Amino acid sequence: MCAGTDDRNTQSQVYSVDNLNHFADVLNDIDELAKLQLIPADGAVAEASPGQFEINLHHTDNVLDACDDALALKRLVRLMAEKHKMHATFMAKPYEEHAGSGMHIHISMLNNKGENVLVDGDGEDSALLKRALAGMIESDAGLDGAAGAERELVSPLPAGDVRPDAGFVGA
Repeated sequence: MCAGTDDRNTQSQVYSVDNLNHFADVLNDIDELAKLQLIPADGAVAEASPGQFEINLHHTDNVLDACDDALALKRLVRLMAEKHKMHATFMAKPYEEHAGSGMHIHISMLNNKGENVLVDGDGEDSALLKRALAGMIESDAGLDGAAGAERELVSPLPAGDVRPDAGFVGA
């Protein structure tokens, strides 16, 4: 629903600044309460599907803190959506006719000199990064016998199997 109206948002809104204004009340509440609860969230970006947004969490080198922050933000988003008579879902693709998305992480890996080992000296993808990505692709395709076992870690709920299809990449 568009905030303050009975209208359902049905149009793509990718990177729309105007569309953020339709949801300003709920997004401002999320931002204010995240600050009060010390949830390191910032920025909301309109995504491709109607009513779909990305809110980023700050980088941390502590994986457990990152997990705690993600769970706290999800809880806050659900509560604020309910307060504004909206429904929040974190399902990767809740509507077949609209683009999907999902939680993702950005990874940095530094050596003991503080250098990024995922890029080479020219700023290109390093051999280590290519091997890591190849391993993830092989595992996800079930070529190693794991049949996408890592999905259980990143998408442990039954709805996590709704979106992934063999050979499917992107929204």
